[in-house]
Amino acid sequence: MRPARVSAIDARLAHPGLMLLAGMGTSVLAFLLGPVELTIEALL
Repeated sequence: MRPARVSAIDARLAHPGLMLLAGMGTSVLAFLLGPVELTIEALL
């Protein structure tokens, strides 16, 4: 049996769309959390 890590890498290479979705999700999270952090800093 192959290590799980190799399987995960294979899955990512086989599905670049998933990596794109993950990247977009991270960007959206950062976009949403940025103003929240600024608001918290302004309130402190």
